[in-house]
Amino acid sequence: MKNSLYKILLLSALLIAVAITLYFKNVVKPAHVREHYNEDAQENRAIREVRVQEKIKSENERYQKAEKVQIFDQQVDDLNRSLNVLEEKIQVRQTYCLKVLNETIEGDDYIDITTEMYNDIDLIKTKFSTVLNEAMLRPEADELFSTVYKAVESDPKVDPRLLFARLERIDICRDAKSLNFVDTVFEAYRLKNWPKSVGVEILGEVTSILKDTLSKNKSVENLLYFTNALLIMSDNGLVPASYTPDLEDLSRRINENHSMFKEVFGDRQSREDNFISLSDYLRKNEELSIEVRQVTSDIENLLGLNY
Repeated sequence: MKNSLYKILLLSALLIAVAITLYFKNVVKPAHVREHYNEDAQENRAIREVRVQEKIKSENERYQKAEKVQIFDQQVDDLNRSLNVLEEKIQVRQTYCLKVLNETIEGDDYIDITTEMYNDIDLIKTKFSTVLNEAMLRPEADELFSTVYKAVESDPKVDPRLLFARLERIDICRDAKSLNFVDTVFEAYRLKNWPKSVGVEILGEVTSILKDTLSKNKSVENLLYFTNALLIMSDNGLVPASYTPDLEDLSRRINENHSMFKEVFGDRQSREDNFISLSDYLRKNEELSIEVRQVTSDIENLLGLNY
């Protein structure tokens, strides 16, 4: 019995020894260990490589984004600088306009068509041309409006309220004295029965400036001034009365567009909403400007001013 037990134990020991030998020979031998290690290492290197590439990509995107912000800020800075320069020039122009106006029209008797100077048509035509082409000329204002308009269309990161404030400061060289004088000349043409050729000449000067400035400056003040000037000329026989309804309709729509804009624009709105409102407002003014210029061209063609 004991011999059998010894035999069993011996056999078991031998089997265990063989099993251990086979395991170390076939599983845990150095070649297999290295292979297993190399697989893990290769996998880890791949993961690390992906992470490195992701980090590089992230860093590049962050740098590009920062670079874009820097460039964009530079563009905004350039825009503000150019607008500041134009505003300074506008103030210089305003001083010049007043100087020319007061030198051309002395005193307050210009408002009365019975004044002696209105008996001298050539003198009045000269003064009219000087007031219109010098005392009311403002190319810097036209340029500033165009610059702001282009800026709004390109969506700059500038508060639209600041841009609109710029536009509100460009209504220069429209002194009441010059406006009243121009209107009085229109009235003198009718009441003093000046020759039709004089009326055509006066109208030609107005329409020439109108088309030039309204192609660049579509501010509500500019649109209303020239639309109303055409209406006053219509009242005084320089423009055919048949155009009065169209001009009155244009004047009404110009005012309506401005009123609607002022109702939705301001401090209570977000930057995005103000931006959209300002853009829509300026685009509508662009359309109205085209209409005013088209009516003006029609009037010129009818009177033969373009021949």
